[in-house]
Amino acid sequence: MERQIKINTYELIKASCVPVDINEVTHVFYHTLVVDPRRAFANQDTNFQAAGNNQWMTTMDENEKPTCEYIQEDGTLVTGAYDVVPILDEFIKEHPDFDIEKERAEAKKVADAMKEEGWEFASHTWGHIKIGEVDLARLMLDTQKWHENVEPLVGKTDTIIFAHGQDLGKWGNYNETNVMYQYLREQGYRIFCNVDAGQYRTWFGKDYLRQGRRNLDGFRIYYNAIGKQDNVADLFDAAKIIDPLRPPVPPVE
Repeated sequence: MERQIKINTYELIKASCVPVDINEVTHVFYHTLVVDPRRAFANQDTNFQAAGNNQWMTTMDENEKPTCEYIQEDGTLVTGAYDVVPILDEFIKEHPDFDIEKERAEAKKVADAMKEEGWEFASHTWGHIKIGEVDLARLMLDTQKWHENVEPLVGKTDTIIFAHGQDLGKWGNYNETNVMYQYLREQGYRIFCNVDAGQYRTWFGKDYLRQGRRNLDGFRIYYNAIGKQDNVADLFDAAKIIDPLRPPVPPVE
């Protein structure tokens, strides 16, 4: 009886669904989140990292959900929904008993828990390489490192998100003449994503999907907020949501 009730419920939900035009599905992404804009954006004229933070990172409000660790300005350590990347060499120096296999096992637990919640993982390359500027040998070495070090933790994936917004080449050359594409296909990739500010950027090849990702970062939000660009209005009013603590964002050279 309970099973039939569930079936009837799901059938009703299914009947209420309407088809979606898959050519009109926008793909957005964020870089590292900024918790403290005053520190992250300070001294942009002399600190290239601060300028980069302002151009590429999106700010956030704290929500008091303990998921990561964050070192405050006074040196105290707090927990919360922060985005912190530890400096591995210093960690190893301070912890001589550091066990890489133990750390990998713990990382896999996190990845498994996320997958149970419905998250999926894609490759962003092992070394954050510029795919448009490396040769096949470099790509093969990078991909092998991904297979050896990351895949065992997050599982196999058919999706690669190119770093730096680069791509394999000109549009239309995802074919047998493109050795980089052919190699990545041999490694199991079928979905390829670059960066594109356009609202919808989806291409269906005979054996692959290419999709442009819209960068909702400091650069994009700031220049939309001041009226220099107009490419996020379908999502939000940039002037209303821009962080008031964000200083003017320098142009990208």
